[in-house]
Amino acid sequence: MTPWPTCFRAILPSRATALLALCLGVVCGNAIAQPEDDIFPDQRLIYTAKNPDIAYRLTLGALNKINGEWVAERETLVDGQLSGRTVEVGRPYTYDSAWLKVQKRFADRQAVLIFSCEGMACGSSNAWANERFGVDQLYGLDLTQRYQVWQVSHHGVNYFAAVYLVQRGNKRVYFQLDMLRPNDQSLSFAPSEAVIASTFYRDKQIEVGGLSFEQGNIVIDRNYLKAYASAFNRRPFHSLVIVGHDYHPGDGAAQEQRALAHAQAVKTALVNLGVQARRLDVKAVGAMAPQPNSSAPARVVVLLK
Repeated sequence: MTPWPTCFRAILPSRATALLALCLGVVCGNAIAQPEDDIFPDQRLIYTAKNPDIAYRLTLGALNKINGEWVAERETLVDGQLSGRTVEVGRPYTYDSAWLKVQKRFADRQAVLIFSCEGMACGSSNAWANERFGVDQLYGLDLTQRYQVWQVSHHGVNYFAAVYLVQRGNKRVYFQLDMLRPNDQSLSFAPSEAVIASTFYRDKQIEVGGLSFEQGNIVIDRNYLKAYASAFNRRPFHSLVIVGHDYHPGDGAAQEQRALAHAQAVKTALVNLGVQARRLDVKAVGAMAPQPNSSAPARVVVLLK
């Protein structure tokens, strides 16, 4: 059976007739070189679809029913190139082990998790299957569904990966992966407050996103930082340490001075976003700590005391 191409599924939620899908498939074609996204190569492939030119509805929040319609808490249209695939996942995987493999794949790629939900918190599985992905097989049990959006770099190209895993009442497990290459390669989204909080309170530290460093000076995306401030305010009685790192060329004293300025700037921004100043200490380590990303000339990390 010829699948309804993903390029049109993102706009029209249901599949059209097989004949129309076949004709439109010529338009979608195989113009996109699919990245290495075949997480389950040994499993049954249900659908594949490609679109070299799409306005993709990227869902960045749970689905809620409003006035009879399922509406995402947060979503945006992203122009780009799309490669999608639907897989039925069977032995040797279970629902849980399949999800663990997905997490490992993106962790190994050092991808950034933007949004995550599971179970009833995601909304209706029927809505995800029919209105978001347009794949009937993805309609499963609301309690056994998981959805995430990752930002990942592959061979120097930035992608957004929308992943959905669900188990049906007959115990069959289905996995959807949409890989979107945005035309605007500078496009990024702040992780949700829930994702930041989960990472921060688990690891007791988190690197702050939404920062750029130009000629030794820090530039802060205030809108990006809002989710961090909200996450830090979930536990308002905990103290935080903002640690600046700087890897620009120069002597240690200059690096430490710049690192301290980076940390102080982040503190000021967080205070302006509602985090109490008395909770925040600033430190600088210059270039003494290892540089995790060779392309980043500086970074700021927040520690939980």
